[in-house]
Amino acid sequence: MWKQYTEGENLLDHLNFFLIKNGKLADKQQFLDEFLAQLMLMSLPTEGSTWDPFIAMILQTVTEQSLLTTALVAECVMELHCVIDRQ
Repeated sequence: MWKQYTEGENLLDHLNFFLIKNGKLADKQQFLDEFLAQLMLMSLPTEGSTWDPFIAMILQTVTEQSLLTTALVAECVMELHCVIDRQ
């Protein structure tokens, strides 16, 4: 399962792609939430974009008590996307 985000693409649709595809997998084959969250982050463009420092910031917040989740990634990505759209 892979999909690269392209600037201008509907970001919510992009994130939902991962959740929908994972949901279609049989229970035994579904990805763990943390791994799926990593796929979501890796699908964002990095070179010369606003996403690179954002990805680093999210990864720095991850601890043993505060794991990386798809909900965290989706919330943070959509918040940043809204801020960028307002500028």
